Amino acid sequence: MSFEFITVAPIWYALFCAAGAGVLTWLLYRKHFFESRILAKVMMVLRFLALFILFLLLLSPMVKLRYQKEKKPILAVYLDASLSIDSAQNLKVLNGLKKQTPELAKLYDIRFFDFNSDVTLPGKGNAFKNSTNISAVIDHANEFIGNHQSGQVLIVSDGLSNTGVNPLFRTLHSNIQLSAWGLGDTVQYPDAWVQEVNANSTVFLGNELAVSAGIRAYNLQGKAASIQLFENGKLLQTKNLTINNTSFFGRVDFGVKSTSPGNKRYEVRIPVLAGESNAKNNAANTWVQVTDTRRKIQLCYHSPHPDIAAISRAIEGFEQYELSKVQGPSAANLNADIYILHGFASNPAEQEFVASLQKKGLSTWFVLTGQCEPVFCNFKETGIEPKFQGGSFTDAQAAVNSGFTEYTVADEFASAVASWPPLKVPYGRYEMPKMFKTQLYQKIGAVQTDYPLMGFTNTGNARQAWLWGEGVWRWRMRDHQINGSAEAFDNWIAGLIQYLSVDDVKQKFRVFPEKPEFHAGENAVVLAEYIDEGLNMDNSNPVNLVVTSNNGFNKSLPMAKNGKRYRVDLGEIPSGDYECKAQIKGKLNEAAINRFSVTEFNPELDQTVADHGLLRKLANRNRGQFFNYNTYQEGLKSLANGKNIKTVLTTETNLLELIHWKWLFALLVLLFGTEWFLRKREGGY
Repeated sequence: MSFEFITVAPIWYALFCAAGAGVLTWLLYRKHFFESRILAKVMMVLRFLALFILFLLLLSPMVKLRYQKEKKPILAVYLDASLSIDSAQNLKVLNGLKKQTPELAKLYDIRFFDFNSDVTLPGKGNAFKNSTNISAVIDHANEFIGNHQSGQVLIVSDGLSNTGVNPLFRTLHSNIQLSAWGLGDTVQYPDAWVQEVNANSTVFLGNELAVSAGIRAYNLQGKAASIQLFENGKLLQTKNLTINNTSFFGRVDFGVKSTSPGNKRYEVRIPVLAGESNAKNNAANTWVQVTDTRRKIQLCYHSPHPDIAAISRAIEGFEQYELSKVQGPSAANLNADIYILHGFASNPAEQEFVASLQKKGLSTWFVLTGQCEPVFCNFKETGIEPKFQGGSFTDAQAAVNSGFTEYTVADEFASAVASWPPLKVPYGRYEMPKMFKTQLYQKIGAVQTDYPLMGFTNTGNARQAWLWGEGVWRWRMRDHQINGSAEAFDNWIAGLIQYLSVDDVKQKFRVFPEKPEFHAGENAVVLAEYIDEGLNMDNSNPVNLVVTSNNGFNKSLPMAKNGKRYRVDLGEIPSGDYECKAQIKGKLNEAAINRFSVTEFNPELDQTVADHGLLRKLANRNRGQFFNYNTYQEGLKSLANGKNIKTVLTTETNLLELIHWKWLFALLVLLFGTEWFLRKREGGY
């Protein structure tokens, strides 16, 4: 160790400190005469030293200490604590390591960790969890050992990593070596398992759903398997599959008719086959939302027209829409979500029908044609009063309004419609309300006018679309002639219908799980939300939740407010199918029901064959060695040799400020106190 005395101010300032201390000492003792000249000199020396040290502290003196220190490399031992590990094997290896700890401690700074889904200190985490994340070990080692200190990582595991990223995609710092000891059994026993289940996440009520399952088997050739499909625990279908080779993969497809709305859990299961060693992986499932939100559209027309066929074919190409067509008004059955009125209104009955639609606040698309009679086209509630002359028409092409921002008009349609045939537009004045949103302008000849050809208005919570003209069948025909399909036209119609349908919020209050399926051991969370008349989320009223299950679980509890929603954490609950019913208290009388499941999810038991190949690759890539369970004693000897890891000699520097030294303060007190005592003893003042 070496030291150096330094000051913030130049060191030669100490001369001024000595001069100041000498002058003050002389001024104090120049008039004093003591009998003992020796004591007088002692007192002067004590006073001088005390003042000199005191003045010297004003220069902020420091002592710089340098010393060398041996730093042993770190040995970070990561023990697999997942369910796929035989705890007896793990304990045997751990005891072997602990027996060698005194010897290894001479070479390494040894640290032990457990890992499964994450890395924890021994005994601090949830031992033998149902998932393993070996990539978390690489990340932890990089952070714990760092980039400047040498170290050795030892992973004791079966190599089965079923969560996180592939550990081979992670890289250790170049100063760290990795060795691995393989546990578990690498023998593949006869087994059949469901590898995956695929289905659309959403299907409309009444449509057929395709459920596809991938089936794998090993060493079960010649066996016949009955593949079963369950919906919410109820057996729906069974299909036979013959396993025809040693390493088998096959696919089974089921067709299911969706008969009721809600969340459906479809499980594909293989009954346990003779000779099969592992039955834990014989089932897998997926969730499907069956929704009845298909929009009902009614197309009412005054008389047959080619436009009717063009609009119908465009809408029928989208399965989320259910179209019906009727000639004339259909006021007896107002059960559709959107109404398309072609050639309305041309008589008192049609005028009355339009009034009933406006009164009920239903979304409507008006196609104003030559069949309309101006005297019956009175749409005052929407702010539109057409001023056109019956029987007078003009041809107008469409030009897209670049300032239309209600929804995005596809570029393909915007560029194509400018060259499509013109529509037959009633001639007259166009006085639109201020809130009219023009999508298409009329282009008459070479002149683009500010007359609207297509646009939208709002009345209450309903939306209206207005097309001033007839002949869109020519648009669809031209699109098909040029492009081989009418995709641009059909998508324009679909966008228009979608815009008219989004205003209707039928389900104001809903309750839903954070996800349709929770794994056993994780917290089940249920959310709820209420949409008020202004389409805003509101959680001012208390909500009570009742959760029941086929396993006997029954619990009622209030939901806590969470932002603008409601939320409740049910904690870890048993596996089973659950129904949750939420009820708003107070003035609102709203209730909602939903379902979710808790399943036994254990990827550790789905695949029980140890993956020593992964561990061997990790060790080779990181300058280490691999040893299996039977030869781990050789691994202990390899660690004890310590040939690859060297002790590092480091130099550390510390700066110590003298003003913080307590013993220096005690010295000042001693010097001033002794000088004062001697001076008083000799009769000084």
